[in-house]
Amino acid sequence: MDGIDFESLKEGDTDPTSGKEIKFIVLVKKGILVYIDTNLEIQWTHSDDVKTDDDFGLVLNRVSYLESRARFITDKECLLSIKRQIAEGIARYLDFLSYKLSKEIHDIVEIEIEALNKKISWSWYFDAAYGLALICLVLWGMLWLLRDYISPNIGRVGFEVLLGGLIGAIGAIISIVSRGDAINLDANAGKTIHLTEGTARIIVGIAGASFVTLAFKGGVLLSGMKFSGSQLAVLLVLAIVAGASERLVPSLIGKVEKISLSK
Repeated sequence: MDGIDFESLKEGDTDPTSGKEIKFIVLVKKGILVYIDTNLEIQWTHSDDVKTDDDFGLVLNRVSYLESRARFITDKECLLSIKRQIAEGIARYLDFLSYKLSKEIHDIVEIEIEALNKKISWSWYFDAAYGLALICLVLWGMLWLLRDYISPNIGRVGFEVLLGGLIGAIGAIISIVSRGDAINLDANAGKTIHLTEGTARIIVGIAGASFVTLAFKGGVLLSGMKFSGSQLAVLLVLAIVAGASERLVPSLIGKVEKISLSK
């Protein structure tokens, strides 16, 4: 592709080889043009005088991978910054014909993309979990303050089951925070699924705590044991543990099943 004066092009001009409007120029020199267009897509072209080797294909493969990993980014300024760094990898190769230089900058931007991915996905997940847990704690506080009015109407057992179930949200939060590094999240899966998963973890904690509370009040769990302290406090502790544990409820369900089948 000879005869085109790339060096005369500037931002806002139209690339004569592709018809794309130039938003940000990464590299322009004789025979080489690398830029970001107005759709925030990476564009590049070079003259026939620039002889690329087979490893240029590896550079372009890395570019495609990095762009796919960055598709979760919706903020235009942030996306432009990431795309500029990815495009710099192409520019490094075309300018110096060096795969090493290209790889170095792509390694850096990959780390930045993954860090941003983790930050955004965690914010979606934890915001949903914290939000629902806060609602549960507010409801718990309201129930406790109005206990003299609510408990007589729904019964003591029903009231304590409500208290136990709602406080299971605390256990779920403890579980989420304690094993946060082990949770596999990817912002490219979308915001909705992260909100759903964060909410679901709290709901599971509430359900588990409610089940354990019922088992405790029904005499299935810790039956026959005497407590020197408040029985309600013991119940709430068990509910928090149930909300945090992923093994307690399945184990208790297995125990109940064995009791049912033996009769």
